[in-house]
Amino acid sequence: MGPNAHLPESRYQFRAATAAPTDGAALAGRQWSRLRLIEALYRRPASRKELIALSGLSRPTVSSLVEELTEAAIIEEVPASDAPGPRHSGRPPRLLSLVRHAAYAIGLDFGHDHVRIAVCDLAGELVSHDSSAADVDHEPIASLDLAYELVRQSVHQAQIRSDRLLGIGMGIAAPVDSATGAVQSEGILPGWHGIRPAEEMQGRLGLPVQVDNDANLGALGEREFGCGQGVRNMIYIRLSTGVGAGLILDGRAVRRFHGDRRRDRSLSPQGRRGDLPMWQSRLPGDCC
Repeated sequence: MGPNAHLPESRYQFRAATAAPTDGAALAGRQWSRLRLIEALYRRPASRKELIALSGLSRPTVSSLVEELTEAAIIEEVPASDAPGPRHSGRPPRLLSLVRHAAYAIGLDFGHDHVRIAVCDLAGELVSHDSSAADVDHEPIASLDLAYELVRQSVHQAQIRSDRLLGIGMGIAAPVDSATGAVQSEGILPGWHGIRPAEEMQGRLGLPVQVDNDANLGALGEREFGCGQGVRNMIYIRLSTGVGAGLILDGRAVRRFHGDRRRDRSLSPQGRRGDLPMWQSRLPGDCC
């Protein structure tokens, strides 16, 4: 039996309820409200009263969405004793929680010499992962095809239904123009310049795909799951084949819209080129 075999069949499409529009249009009111409710429950279970405060939605809207999402097996009621947090005297309220196996997200990491995949549930728990060596720098199409195969195999092995897949987050070791979705390689990934990896993967898999520079995604990961939790302003430094940086200001990721060059494989502290190892050696070992 797969991890989601207990879920009832439902006409409700979780992906349609939570996916952001690809044309830049604003989310429809109902869809936006669903997303806010789900985000409020992402970190911890909450009572209906708490959901009103956390989401900023009205009581009737919260009640309606709770009924809708419960019927669709996206959220469920749990005893307060099963939820983390302080205990209170008196009759405990019934808390609402995301059903962890109701949906899954896929992460793809394109390094210079590998492609890696991870599949997680709504609790952020890893349910499947795999990786394979690849000449990503010079063979973008072969690397994208490899990623497709890794996704297909991992989803099959985890016995996850396609209608439970939310989408794919894709990290790549180069700047990505957020206006066009094209890789701005500037010599970092010589075979990728001008390629739109999100479009390529979406065409292969038929799932929503978001792509960003790996340092930006590293910053988001640290904010959500690592040492940046609860921090509203931070810089994430990534030292690998090159040097990358991701910036969080006031709790939000900061990106440029065009030609965002966040890496230089050769700049040294004195501004000379060709001395990256010396530059790296001057940073504290735990800066990342």
